[in-house]
Amino acid sequence: MSQKEEATNKRERVGFRFFRLSRDQVDKVAKIYPKASIRPSRVGSEHYVVSWWLEEIETYDWLMDFLTEAKLGYEDYGLLVSLRTDSDSDIIRVPQFALELSRRVGGVIDFSYTIIGQE
Repeated sequence: MSQKEEATNKRERVGFRFFRLSRDQVDKVAKIYPKASIRPSRVGSEHYVVSWWLEEIETYDWLMDFLTEAKLGYEDYGLLVSLRTDSDSDIIRVPQFALELSRRVGGVIDFSYTIIGQE
């Protein structure tokens, strides 16, 4: 079988992240969206990173209200598009629902590309 015919092990996921939230802001997000993962920021001990994997069935309408109240800079939040693949050349396509969310709330779009070994 040629390389083109071999199946590629590929997993794409899209998440949302806040990079530098205060403890009060973290508490607000956790109350609104309990599925969020919270960890200390590497940038400073008084800040936290809050993230979760997006689900197409959710609207995340609360994000605009939170962002307006929090007054975060565009570089302090956004999408994370993750691709894990066993190929060193692949394509990432951001799903439409995630693009629409990004257009609504702004922020950055970061990409993570990880090559995993074939099993």
